[in-house]
Amino acid sequence: NGYNFVGSFSSGNFANNVLGHLLAFVTVLLIFTRNYEYSPSLITDTVILLIFLGMLMTGVRGAYLSFILCLLSTYVLTRLSFRRSILVFVSVIALLLFIISRYIDVDYWDDFIYAVVYIFQNGFDAYAIRIDPTTTSIFTRITLWIATTKMYFDNLLFGVGFAQWNMLKAEYGVPFRLLLDPHNDYLFYLVSYGSFMGIGFLWLIYLKPIMYFIKYSGNSIAVNPYYFALFGFCFSGLTNANTSKHQVFALVLMIAFFAVYRDK
Repeated sequence: NGYNFVGSFSSGNFANNVLGHLLAFVTVLLIFTRNYEYSPSLITDTVILLIFLGMLMTGVRGAYLSFILCLLSTYVLTRLSFRRSILVFVSVIALLLFIISRYIDVDYWDDFIYAVVYIFQNGFDAYAIRIDPTTTSIFTRITLWIATTKMYFDNLLFGVGFAQWNMLKAEYGVPFRLLLDPHNDYLFYLVSYGSFMGIGFLWLIYLKPIMYFIKYSGNSIAVNPYYFALFGFCFSGLTNANTSKHQVFALVLMIAFFAVYRDK
């Protein structure tokens, strides 16, 4: 139908971003459970390759980034001590910041900071801040994150309840009149379920895999492949609320239970 090969693969059930991150998660899961939970064969390797190609075809850059960060992080953490891993990460971040500063002028950063401050004070306004194809997605996410943070602090203990975020978002400076989510899994759990249950979900799905890697850094023998896959999803959760979709949540929660069971 005239679409490009990359960037047009989507689902009738999920948004493009969610599908991309989900396929990245499943690819990582199948890679790390290979030889541990199932015997590899031509069929299984073909399935992994097809799912990986599906992720590439979605064109979701965040999914590419989380996939690469997961593989690099697990490689570094299972071979270096935690302190050395931190040194590597700090060096990489410093290098990225240097590269970005070389290619983005100071005026752009001034406009960006002004836009963030304006959104925090007044909400999103396309006429008051400079919008272009590059910044549309960024400023939309910043608007959602700021609004979600304010909503969470107004409902600190018990949250607003599942699926209530959309009903309240306009009161917190989000003018987009369509079905959305906070575009951040960490904020999604906190604003939906409050501090107690929200942190419980975050511990099981995101924080526990992170602590697992810190605990076993430098130990390539201690392998829990389910934590490896969940660790990759930690990156996806920074820019998308993937598990706010119940089908994705069911799969991820099941993998989290598998990870805990395997640790026993």
